[in-house]
Amino acid sequence: MNISTFLRLGIKGGIALIVVVTLLVIRYQYNQINRLFEQNSQLEYQQRTLQSQLAQWHEQAEKVSETLMRQQKEQHDLEEENHAIRQELRQILAQTPCANESVPDAVIQLQQNAINARNNRG
Repeated sequence: MNISTFLRLGIKGGIALIVVVTLLVIRYQYNQINRLFEQNSQLEYQQRTLQSQLAQWHEQAEKVSETLMRQQKEQHDLEEENHAIRQELRQILAQTPCANESVPDAVIQLQQNAINARNNRG
């Protein structure tokens, strides 16, 4: 075996080694691409799920906001009605002098005695 034969075998062996290494790298990259595609699919599913939850939360927040606004309006309306009733009562009390006076203790005592007498008979 001379040197030229040895070099040819070395070159052929080197080329074969490069081909094998290249095939292994390509196989590794192919497996990585498949793994990344699978991860991408899972992430897309998670994204759709999270977007759906977010849409539901937005809808709930909108309903809560509408309810709060309605309650605030009702409270405001009731406060206005309460104010109007108080004003009307003040006017009535101002026009009726007896309505604004306190009831004498003797009258209250007579009323309580009458109620107690009825309760004792019944």
